[in-house]
Amino acid sequence: MFNSYNSLFLILRELLPLSESKDTTLLLSGELIEEISLNRTKIDHIDEVALIENFNKLLYQFDHFHYGIEDDDIYRLPNRFMGVKLVEEVTIEEALSDVDHLFTLLKFAYGAYQYFGGDEIFLSAKADIVAEINKLDESIRVSDLNNILVKYLNFIQDGHFIVGEKRLFNRYQYFSSEKYAFSKDEEGYYTLIGNEKYYLVHVNEGDIDDYLYLTLNEEGEVVYNLGKLYSPNLLYRKIDIELKGQGAIINERIDLHLVHVKQNFLRIYAYSEKEGIPVVEIRKMFSDTDYELNQLNQFVESGKILRDRDFLILDIRGNMGGSDQYPARWIENYTRNTPSGDVIASHLYTDITVNATMGFLQTIKDEELRKGEEDKIRRVLEADYYPGWSPVNYQLPRNIANSNIVFVLIDGDVYSSGETFVRMLRQVENVVFVGVNTGGATLVGNMMGFMLPHSRLSLNFGRTLILPSDLKDLEGIGYQPDLWVSPDEALERIIKYISRLAPSSR
Repeated sequence: MFNSYNSLFLILRELLPLSESKDTTLLLSGELIEEISLNRTKIDHIDEVALIENFNKLLYQFDHFHYGIEDDDIYRLPNRFMGVKLVEEVTIEEALSDVDHLFTLLKFAYGAYQYFGGDEIFLSAKADIVAEINKLDESIRVSDLNNILVKYLNFIQDGHFIVGEKRLFNRYQYFSSEKYAFSKDEEGYYTLIGNEKYYLVHVNEGDIDDYLYLTLNEEGEVVYNLGKLYSPNLLYRKIDIELKGQGAIINERIDLHLVHVKQNFLRIYAYSEKEGIPVVEIRKMFSDTDYELNQLNQFVESGKILRDRDFLILDIRGNMGGSDQYPARWIENYTRNTPSGDVIASHLYTDITVNATMGFLQTIKDEELRKGEEDKIRRVLEADYYPGWSPVNYQLPRNIANSNIVFVLIDGDVYSSGETFVRMLRQVENVVFVGVNTGGATLVGNMMGFMLPHSRLSLNFGRTLILPSDLKDLEGIGYQPDLWVSPDEALERIIKYISRLAPSSR
C-alpha cells in the first residue's frame, strides 16, 4: 500500500542511457527503486485496539499528582541559550536535595519515564546515586555530581536528554570503505580487478547483504561499497572478506573508516542552482531573530515555487530541528497534500510540564506559532484528562503523489524536527535520500528546560513520548538513506548522478 514507486522506476528507465560495459544500468533503475521501497514504512492493515493498548503500556500510570515542588521552585530555564552561572561545589545535603528534585521532575514531567523502566529502574538508579554521594564527607564538586548522575542514568537512550553539558545518548554511525566498488548480476556481487570479475563470497562469516550499501562513486555511478553501522568508539573497524575469481581467491582484511560529518553551515536557508538544478538548503526549524523567521517563511514558500521543476535537491544536512510545522507546511506547498505524522504519541500534561512549556513558548519568535501553542495549552487545562496523559494519537503513513524527483541530502546532524521532515518526506513518491543515517533523536518531543536549585545543573528533556506507527525505536540509529554517500561529497556526487540520469533535463 505504501510502496508505490513504479512511477519513479518508469521515469528512470526512460531517462537512463544504456551501458554496454556495465551491469549497473539495472542498478540505476530497478535496484535503486527496490532499495527505496525497502526503506519505506509499509502498513496495509493495523489493529487499532492492539496498537493503542501496547503504546499505553509505555506510559506511566499515575495514582497522584502531589509533586512536593512549588511553582516558584521548578526553576525552568527561560531561554535555551541563557548562560547559567554554576557553583563549583555544594554540600552533601544540598546535593541530595537536588537528587530528590531531579527524580520528582523525571516522574512527573519526563515523557519516557515508563518507557525506560518506570519506578523500578529509576528508583534503583536514585538509590545508587544517593549511596555514592553519601560516601563523601561534607561537600561535592558540581562537576562530580554531574558525572554521578550521568553514570547511573545511562540506561536512558534519548538524544534530547541532557544533564549539565552531557547528553545521554549513544549514536550508531556509518563506517565504510571505497577500496572496492561492487556491482550485482545474476551470480552475486562482484568487483572488477583488471578485466576479471571477482565475486564477494564471504564477509566476516556473516550475511554479505548486511555489509553492502548502495552508494555513488566519484563519477556519480550507482555501486555498492562495504560498510556497517557501529557505535563509534573507534575511528575504524576491520572486516575480513573473500573474493573469488575464475582461478584465484583473494582473502583480505579491510579497514572500514568512520564517515565524518565535517560541514559547518552558517545560513539557516539558501536557494541556488547548481548546473541548472535547484538546490534548497534549510538548517534548522526554529528562529531566534526576525531575520531567521523571515528565512523560515521563505523556505516554506519555496515549496510552491519549485513544485514544477523536474529535479530538486533538498539539502537538510545539519538541520538540528525546531518546530514540525515548517517541514509540514513546505510539503503541503510542494505536493498540495498534507503529510501524516506517521507516529503514535501522547503528551504528559502536569503543572510542571505546563509551566515549563509556557515559559519556553515565550522564547519563540514566530508569533502565530507561539499563540497557537499557547491556545493549545489553555484547552488542555480545561480537558478531562488534565493532569495526566493526553489521548493517544496515531497517524498512519500516507502515499503522497509526486511526479518530480527530489534528492534529499541528510547527515548525522539531522535531529528532532529535522528527522520529522525526513519521516514526512518518506511518504512522498519519487524522493531519494542521500548521505548517512540521521542523528536518531525522535523518541521524546516537546523539550523543556529546568535547573536544579542548589547545584544549578541544567536539565533538558521532553514531555511527549513518540514512536513510529510500527513502534520501532530509532533512537541513536535514525532514518537511513537510500544512497550512502559521505555528506561532504553528497552534493557533488548527486549532481553528477543527475547529469548521467538525464543529461538534458533539469
